[in-house]
Amino acid sequence: MDVERVLSELSMKRQGFILRHEALARGVTQRELDWRMEDGRILREHENVYRHPAVPYSQDMRFLGATLACGSDALLSHRAAAAVRRWPNLRRVRPEVTTPHTDLPRVEGVTIHRAVRLRPFECDVVRGIPITAPGKTALDVCAVLPFHVAQEVIAEAVTMKLLKPIEVLAAIERSGGRGVRGTARLRAIAETIDELVDLESVLELHGWRALEGLAIPVPDRQVELICDDGRPVRMDLAWPALRLGLDWNGRRWHDTPARKRKTLERHASIEQTGWRHLMYGWSDVHDTPVDMRAEVLHEVTARMRGLHAA
Repeated sequence: MDVERVLSELSMKRQGFILRHEALARGVTQRELDWRMEDGRILREHENVYRHPAVPYSQDMRFLGATLACGSDALLSHRAAAAVRRWPNLRRVRPEVTTPHTDLPRVEGVTIHRAVRLRPFECDVVRGIPITAPGKTALDVCAVLPFHVAQEVIAEAVTMKLLKPIEVLAAIERSGGRGVRGTARLRAIAETIDELVDLESVLELHGWRALEGLAIPVPDRQVELICDDGRPVRMDLAWPALRLGLDWNGRRWHDTPARKRKTLERHASIEQTGWRHLMYGWSDVHDTPVDMRAEVLHEVTARMRGLHAA
């Protein structure tokens, strides 16, 4: 077996890195790896992770090596992920990695965080580095930085078009929540960014587009209703003959407990009046539009059948 060829192929696969378990699986022995470390033909980056010396070393290489050392499903995260994305106002940072494993590895020089799970929409790749998606990175940055520093980093990233406002709102809605570190800070920061404040109308536009092409009657817009309990409400879309209404909940991303309570009370008033009331937010429109379209189609067609049967 040509050991040099095998190691070269493995290093090309991982931008200069060689994983011990992959080398052993290809027939390279530990003794052969040790010999090559001794004479400098490969360098030890972390335990079980080697580096080819011909590849120029950089911060990206440092971050990639740390991520590889933490397992195949680990992601670069927090300040390190923000640095890779070139968000401003961050000094040189040490590698930070998130892994879903309960038994956290110990890797010298690396800060390791645990996530209960890493869902597909929270995962990304930048310049070959497995990394948290932009919105998840923003949430994680808020979990580890003082408020004023995180605010400066995120506001500047949005202004420089390195972070999309939609990504911030979707992260609060789909990755944040009660007990999730960083949620309250990111919500408060979002309240202060001009690019985020007026996005309720943007959600309405995107939601309307997402429903285009459905074989359903065209709904009325901005429909007013007096509920049975006397509450006046205005729904974004409605099919009055079907007693079906729909609202784009663009404010869900910054809901306080009091606002959430009012939203639920409003929803209950509409439904107790005999209407079916649908509510959709950023994650519904941008992450699961197929599910949203299916639900709207089902509700409209079911109510049309009931109307015709009556």
